[in-house]
Amino acid sequence: MSTSIDPLFDPGVVQYPHDYYAKLRVSDPVHEIPGTGTFLVTPLSLIHEVVAKPAVYSHQSAHFLQIDRLGRATLRGAGPIEAGDDVSAILATADPPAHTGQRRPSATATATCSKG
Repeated sequence: MSTSIDPLFDPGVVQYPHDYYAKLRVSDPVHEIPGTGTFLVTPLSLIHEVVAKPAVYSHQSAHFLQIDRLGRATLRGAGPIEAGDDVSAILATADPPAHTGQRRPSATATATCSKG
């Protein structure tokens, strides 16, 4: 396992990710986050393919990327939900149609709140 931290987690990249993503689109369009089995897909054409085929490229998961106390990229459980549980209630990790059904009301609520 690699001990280096993926540049994705660099505070500068977190704040301004555009240059890093542009570099990945050219040099590493399907970028594996070392040690996690998680992939970052950057070209829009491939993102469309992934989103359109959840049976092939499911992103349904009970985990989120994080940097642990030892500085390694790892996957962290999403609260009390464990891997293997039905996680369709979590918007960020649900596949369609559950994701779509949750996205619409949350987008409406967010838009209403932002008009404040």
